[in-house]
Parts: sequence; structure tokens; C-alpha cells
Amino acid sequence: ASSPDGCLFVAGGSKGSLALVDAPKGLSLRTMLPGHYAPVTAVGFHRSDVLVSAGEDSWIHHYSMKDNTLLIRYLCAPPPASPPVGGLVAAQTLPVALTLDAAGGLRLLDLKRQRKMARAVCSQAVGVSAAGVQGLAGGHESGGAGAEGGGVGAAGAVGAVVAGVDEEEEGHGPEEDELPRRILASATGFCVVCEASFDDAAAADGEGEANQELGEEGVEGDGAGLTDGDD
Repeated sequence: ASSPDGCLFVAGGSKGSLALVDAPKGLSLRTMLPGHYAPVTAVGFHRSDVLVSAGEDSWIHHYSMKDNTLLIRYLCAPPPASPPVGGLVAAQTLPVALTLDAAGGLRLLDLKRQRKMARAVCSQAVGVSAAGVQGLAGGHESGGAGAEGGGVGAAGAVGAVVAGVDEEEEGHGPEEDELPRRILASATGFCVVCEASFDDAAAADGEGEANQELGEEGVEGDGAGLTDGDD
């Protein structure tokens, strides 16, 4: 991943290492950052000030690009079941990031206060505006329901924000067999792509083809009956 101004580049390794590179100097190594215990799966810059990384060890790291130091690290999901983090994107307008783990869990990170803000959900709910996101972050600062483990209403609001639903429109949540598979950052927020797993889709296609074959056999049988009756 590269910083928005193109001056920094970071690469994560299969053994958890993180290399920070200066691009203007002909891709010269600036430093090796404190890494993860497992392969690095995602990295993202918030402007050119903060770098966030995630790994298969389920740990999230915050780094300061001013002095190339590790600010904080924490588990993305609470133990004992902490699935690997597979995706991470950082916003540029607000100091927030979104993570996606292997179980389809979404979590909103506060990059300014360096902690988890809330667990995001995709559900059928009335959306909120960008001002609502800032209000939610403000509520988190004062100990409101924005913190993870807070009220369900806050998590639902974050889910509506992540889904990008307008203030006057009703949200449309994913089907039961669909889980978040990919996350993207946009100019105003985040986009979550939900889809059914390959195994579920293949099973559904196989069932549909079997039903279609049975239907065709029934039609052929009816046709034979009509022919016999005519004779």
C-alpha cells in the first residue's frame, strides 16, 4: 500500500514483517516496523500520518509515520475465538478504518483514539448521514454507545453508514446465506460487498439443475401419455 501523497510505501511479508519504503528516494528502505506473529494480510494509510496493519494473528497495529513507531496493538475480535483479519481499509476524510475478518465480522476502528469504535453490521435499517457518523464518533469520545459492546442501536447505525444508505431511504440487508466478502473505501465512507459462499452457490445451482431435469422428464412422460391416448 502507498500513502495518499505517494511518498511512502509499505509491504507486508508472509512471516509478519513490515517494510516501510521512501518512494521519492528511489524506493529506499526507511525502516522495518514491528511486525505481526503471522502473515500480514492488509495495510492501509490514513493520509500520510497513520499506518494501520492487520494479520492472520488477528492483531491490529497502529503506526505513527512521524517517527516510525508502533503506537498500539490489539486483537480485532475478543478472545478466545479471534478469526484472522482478511481485509482492512482506511478512510481519508475521517480518522476511521474498517476491518473484515474470516468469519465475516466487521469492525470500525478509531484511528485518532487508537481503539475499536464499534462492531458494524449489515442489516435492514434506516440510514444516517455523514453527520451521523461524526456524531457517533463524538458519542464514543464521551463514553456513549459508540464503543464496541455498547447498544445495538449504535451498531445498527454504523452498519447503515457502512452500507452507504441515504438518510431518506430504507436499507436492504444481505440474504441469510450472504456474508461480507470484500470491503472498499470511498470518498465519503465504506462499501461492503456481500455474497454467498462458493459451496452454497454450487449446492443451489446443483439443486436447481436437478429440479429442471425432473421437470423435463415429467413433460416427456406427459407427451408419451398423450400419444398413447391418440392411438
